[in-house]
Amino acid sequence: SNENNMFTGVIYYKVADTETPKCFEWNFDENGNVVRGASEHDFADGKCSLCGAYNTMGVTYGYDSGNNAYYVADNRSLKLSEVTILEKYNDGANGEHDVSYVMNGAFENNKNIKKVILPTSIKRLDGGVFLGCSNLEYVSMIGIEDMIFAQIEVPYSDSAVVTNNNFLGCTKLTVLIVGEKFNLHPNSDGKEQQFLSQGNPACIDVYVYGTSVVNCSNGSEDKNGLLTGNVYYYSETEKTGSWRYLDGVATK
Repeated sequence: SNENNMFTGVIYYKVADTETPKCFEWNFDENGNVVRGASEHDFADGKCSLCGAYNTMGVTYGYDSGNNAYYVADNRSLKLSEVTILEKYNDGANGEHDVSYVMNGAFENNKNIKKVILPTSIKRLDGGVFLGCSNLEYVSMIGIEDMIFAQIEVPYSDSAVVTNNNFLGCTKLTVLIVGEKFNLHPNSDGKEQQFLSQGNPACIDVYVYGTSVVNCSNGSEDKNGLLTGNVYYYSETEKTGSWRYLDGVATK
C-alpha cells in the first residue's frame, strides 16, 4: 500500500557466518557491513546461474532412491496452463540427478494444463499421467521410446501400477511430439491402451522429431482411437507433409 511504499518488496535472509550470501541472502563482512546476494535469480535451462536454485514453477518432484533419480510426482492441483518439466533436479538432500519418469496419475483430471514439455531425460509414463486432462492441447515427449503396457513396481506406491491410459480423455490434444524411436506397440500384441477414444473423434496428430518411420498406428480398435493416423516428420525447411519449429512451436 502507499503507506509503506518505500519497501522494495525484496526480502533477504541471513546465512551462517561462514557462508557467502547467494540470491536473496545476506551476511556481515569482516568490517560489519551488510553484504547481500542477487535480488533475483538468473535462470537458464531451469537453473539459476548465480546460486544453483531450480525454477520448478510449482511442479512437484519425488526422489527414487533405488534408481538414484527424480520423477514428476502428484501435480493434479497444479495451477499452470503451460508446464515445462526440468531435465535435472536437486531436492537439497539427495544431490542432482536426472528426472527420468512421470508417476501414475501425476496430472490426472487437471483442467488447467494446456501445454506440457517433457525433457529427453523422461523415459517412462507410469499410466494415467494425463488421464482426464480435457483441456490439454500440446505435449512434447521426445525422450519416450516405448509406451510400456505392464504392471510395474514403483517407489511411490505400495502396489504395482498399470502403465496404460496415459492420454485417456485428452479430447483437445492435437499435437503430440515424439522422438524417432517412439514405439506405441513395443510388445507387438496391440494391447497398449494409451489413447482410448471412448467414442470421441480422433484429434491427435503425431509430430516426429526425426525422419525415421515410427510405430504409432492406432489400429482398428478404440484403444488408441484418439490418434488420427496423421504422422508428420521434422524438416528444417518448409516441406509438404513435414513440420518444424516456428517461434518454439511445432508447426505443420
